[in-house]
Amino acid sequence: MKFWRALAAVVVLTMMAGGIAMAQVVLAKDSKSLYRIVVPQKAIPSERYAAEELQRYLERISGAQIANRDGQ
Repeated sequence: MKFWRALAAVVVLTMMAGGIAMAQVVLAKDSKSLYRIVVPQKAIPSERYAAEELQRYLERISGAQIANRDGQ
C-alpha cells in the first residue's frame, strides 16, 4: 500500500510542479513524450523503484518510453 501511495504522490507532485492542470496534460502522443521522470540523486531505493514502475506503466498505457533520470 505504501508503494502505491508513493507512486501516486510522485505523479501528482510532478504535475503540480509543472503548474499544469490535470485535464490539459498529454503525457504522450504518437508514442513520444516530452516529459521525464526525475528522481532525486539521494532517493531511497523505494523511490527509485517507484519511478521505474511509473515508467513501465506509462509505457504500457501510452506506448511511449518516458525517460527516467536523476535530479540535481
